Amino acid sequence: QAARLADRLSRMLDLEVELQILFQNPKLTEQIEALEELSAADEQIVEFETVLPLTPGQARFLRRQNPNPDHFNIATVLATEETIDMAALEAASVRLVETNPSLRTAIDVAADRQLVLDAESWTGFSRREIDDLDQLTEVCTERQRGLSLSGGNVFSVTLIDIASTNEQRVLIVMHHAISDRMSLLLLLDGLSDEYERALSGNEPPARPKAGSAAWLAALKDDAHGAEGQRVGDDLVALRWSSASGCLAPADRKPHQNSNGDGAAEKRHVDASFLDATNDVRPNELVLIALTNALAEHNGDDAAAVEVINNGRRLTESADVAREVGFFLTYVPVLLTPTKGLDTAALTELRRQMDDSWRLDSLSMYGTPDTIEAMASIPKIDVLYNFMGKRIGTPAGQRFSPTNEDRGSDVASDGHRDHAIAVSAEQTEDGGIDLTVVYSRILHDTSDIAALADGIVDHLTRLSRTPAPA
Repeated sequence: QAARLADRLSRMLDLEVELQILFQNPKLTEQIEALEELSAADEQIVEFETVLPLTPGQARFLRRQNPNPDHFNIATVLATEETIDMAALEAASVRLVETNPSLRTAIDVAADRQLVLDAESWTGFSRREIDDLDQLTEVCTERQRGLSLSGGNVFSVTLIDIASTNEQRVLIVMHHAISDRMSLLLLLDGLSDEYERALSGNEPPARPKAGSAAWLAALKDDAHGAEGQRVGDDLVALRWSSASGCLAPADRKPHQNSNGDGAAEKRHVDASFLDATNDVRPNELVLIALTNALAEHNGDDAAAVEVINNGRRLTESADVAREVGFFLTYVPVLLTPTKGLDTAALTELRRQMDDSWRLDSLSMYGTPDTIEAMASIPKIDVLYNFMGKRIGTPAGQRFSPTNEDRGSDVASDGHRDHAIAVSAEQTEDGGIDLTVVYSRILHDTSDIAALADGIVDHLTRLSRTPAPA
């Protein structure tokens, strides 16, 4: 009977009514309320411009077991010395939505697709007033929790007036599934330009053609090309018999590694660590130091790390250098420890990194053998993310990022996909800020502190070794 009722309701309402809705809402009033919510969500994604598949990186990111998938954001609070013109700020925000399709995207995780909505459907601009700065965190927290992946509400701009000081702030929130860290830099740059244009009354330039569709097509084509086949064959042959350096029990439960039980060890390495490294990039140095420290910590002869890689530079046929979007790739890297920056170690690291985006695309677009091989790679519990240079305020920009509390970017009950996440950010003076995030349930603080110290120690040793010519 329930199945027949669900089928009848689906035909009557032109909706996909699942049995689960009826079982979870046994009372008639509850069913009516649930159907109204389903209808409202369906109406939000009716008008769309195009449908795109999820990128491999997005699919990985969204398939994690997260009880609150709508709350996983990239956010910042901006300040300015001048009074903000609300109409100009709203016009600038709308223009950003028009020129960056990802900012108006609804994501259908079950179908591995994203629907680019019509720009007129965006309703993410708002204005709030608070008595003093002490209330800023409360407003930011509310806005951070207000996004919806399925409804296309993935980007918001909030103008905040502070009554007691006559100051203003602007809160920018983007869901991480549609944006990477580079996107925040691009967005701040674009917001400043569009705001100035709106103030002056100048006509905006022609809307640029989005490159994300071409980027996805190029990624898929390369997975089936000669190089993609080579990488796939190598992967099938390797099969990654073990993943060293996991530093976590294999039988852990999701609730043992949530954002709520996370802690962090932080270290700083000054700019002198680059003095003798010639053209070796900072992200390469930190990754080599990390794998050395992991192998030493565990007494292994190799260490496996999953690396977040910037995918914007991967294709010549698709220009996404200035586009807001999620262009990250995730790649497993297996390295043996090295005492210095010898040519062999650097060559192997770069080979694996160059293949990284192909590995990610092969996991979705490769041959059946390659997809099976990717699935057979053991769980790697250490994540490495080199975040580039710290966000500052370029000359000429009206809005400046602040260090004020913007609320939590992620839900406290959200499951973290890795037991240890290592991030490195280059400071303005060229040094490195290192952060090791871990679960206090899975690890002792002393162990993680020793690992962080080991990374710094190996980084210092590498910096004293002249790089190969």
